[in-house]
Amino acid sequence: SCNATSTATTITVNPAPTATITAATATTFCTGGSVVLNANTGTGLTYQWKNGANDITGATGASYTATAAGSYSVVVSNTSCNATSTATTVTVNPLPTATITANGMALSVGTFSSYQWYMNNQTITGATTQTYTATQNGSYYVAVTNNGCTNNSDTVTFSSTGMENVNSKNGVTVYPNPAQDVVSINAPVAVNVTIRNINGQVVFAENNVRRADISKLASGLYMIFVTDEKGQLLLTEKLMKK
Repeated sequence: SCNATSTATTITVNPAPTATITAATATTFCTGGSVVLNANTGTGLTYQWKNGANDITGATGASYTATAAGSYSVVVSNTSCNATSTATTVTVNPLPTATITANGMALSVGTFSSYQWYMNNQTITGATTQTYTATQNGSYYVAVTNNGCTNNSDTVTFSSTGMENVNSKNGVTVYPNPAQDVVSINAPVAVNVTIRNINGQVVFAENNVRRADISKLASGLYMIFVTDEKGQLLLTEKLMKK
């Protein structure tokens, strides 16, 4: 009997590369923002970034700046093997959109998580609610925030004419002004009365009245709004509390 041994054949197993993603900053941001995604680096490695199942054209570096929402992964290759990272989800929250509604000098916007009103690009101290009543000439807007994203509303400008008291309709007047304890409303029928402070906060509101008790209000400047039963504005006037 005979036997023979072949020449040895060498088998080489090349190690697969590692593929990981590290986000430089938060992966949730507002429209207009971005996040840099960094792949692991090493000698001889090449990269192809993907959003979902699709290759991102030209995204072949070790880093990629994502500006759109998506599920991002990277394929890392060496001379003979490749590996795909776990996907990183990027979320882009839209900027809130706010439009000011003006009722006389009373300004309001829709519902958001927070508010800051401005006049002539200057912060109005304490004006952080959904409504604000303008008390002087100027350009007003409000910065609103939702889901951590802030955006400015449109601008409403009051000129010297616009800041005058709204003309009385149907002979409605308010007296005395300045007043200390009680304001009377001269009107043919009972009316609805709202008084706001300079920050736009309602400090008095009653319906179907002819008098307003302001004795508990602090001295200072207010705005008084008189409307009929249908909500039609009859009179807006600056009210000075003694």
